[in-house]
Amino acid sequence: MEFALSGNLDAVVDRGLRNEVFPGIACGIWKDGRLCYSRLSGFRDLEPEPLAMESDTLFDLASLTKPLSTAILFMRAKEKAGFALSDPLGRFLPEAAPGTRKLSLLDILTHSSGLPAIPALQRFFPDPAKIDPELAKRRLLEIEPELPAGTQVVYSCAGYLLLGLALERITGLSLPELFRRELALPLGLSAGAGFIPSPGLRGKAAATEYCAWRGRRMRGEVHDESSYCLGGAAGNAGLFATLGDVAKIASIFLNEGRGASGEALLSPESLKLMRTSLTEGLNRRRAVGWAMHDAETLDGPDWPPDSFGHTGFTGTSVFIEPRSRLLVVALTNRVYFGREATADSMPRFRRDFHSAAIKAFGA
Repeated sequence: MEFALSGNLDAVVDRGLRNEVFPGIACGIWKDGRLCYSRLSGFRDLEPEPLAMESDTLFDLASLTKPLSTAILFMRAKEKAGFALSDPLGRFLPEAAPGTRKLSLLDILTHSSGLPAIPALQRFFPDPAKIDPELAKRRLLEIEPELPAGTQVVYSCAGYLLLGLALERITGLSLPELFRRELALPLGLSAGAGFIPSPGLRGKAAATEYCAWRGRRMRGEVHDESSYCLGGAAGNAGLFATLGDVAKIASIFLNEGRGASGEALLSPESLKLMRTSLTEGLNRRRAVGWAMHDAETLDGPDWPPDSFGHTGFTGTSVFIEPRSRLLVVALTNRVYFGREATADSMPRFRRDFHSAAIKAFGA
């Protein structure tokens, strides 16, 4: 039975490749920590010649940066520094706009702060060769909420960009160094896992979109324009990792906050806040960092309510089903053909793939 249902997964992947939903894919399904299904198919780049997907291909994880880096690092900083999630952002960023500095950290972490979705910092830099990250920070700090906090979930990259600045202020470390110390080293991640891949590793990255603003295809550079304006390492996007790296980080949430070697990375309290809906009664179900299953999540209708996950704009995703101890990771470079070209087909692929996964390996 497992073999037949795995065949359904292969059919979904093959259809995605055939219909050019993405040039290539690296995906895996783990149950109880055991790899049950994996595929490395297609290409990480097509120009000037096709380059096949490999196990060490680095992916621009895009918004997977939020739950796999920013949210975890924030909870670890909270555990060490002893601040509360009810504290206002202004405790750490007093220079933020008046309405923004009053927002609680929890409202921002759950996307219920009322901050706008996309800050589009690139609009301040018509010439991408003349970006000033300090000016980009000042423009970010000028952003005000558009809705009262706690009234509606509005997915906000602006909020997580601000959380990234707050993390650096709290810890005194840059995001790349913080990720390296707090997650990459304890988890034994690959040399390429982290922000801003070194020039020697960029050739291992799955190429993403041709950026008209920057005048080139992105290869080992962050796709997200606002993150790029802040130097390529930000709270909303900028993390690069392999399929194996993503599985190691995500497994924390099935291992009671511990890494594979048993090291404690999240306290039980932090783990609960990251696996429980904190926005019940609002339009979407959000935990700290993760989206809890609802009618709009792209895991599909067969996943249970306590499931959670996240997607990334470049074509990446992680979904976790605690009862089955199921972890599903699908990494693609779907924006290679243009962000609009696969805007409709990628959600369909995600629902089909995750529906096949839960039928094959769920409870």
